[in-house]
Amino acid sequence: MRTTLPDEIKDSLRKEIITVHQDAMVRHWLDFGHLDRWVAVTDVNYDDIRQMQHACEQAGLLTVR
Repeated sequence: MRTTLPDEIKDSLRKEIITVHQDAMVRHWLDFGHLDRWVAVTDVNYDDIRQMQHACEQAGLLTVR
């Protein structure tokens, strides 16, 4: 979300996004895409990816030869 959005709008959008799977029409499309639901995450949830990237960098796997 845009950082300049008021907090109450951000909170409202977050709530709608993480509960949208309860709507039958949306449920159909989530099932079609093999998705269960959306969940709220924080920056910490990306730490594993950062660790994998760091390991790849250390092993030289991010360099195109």
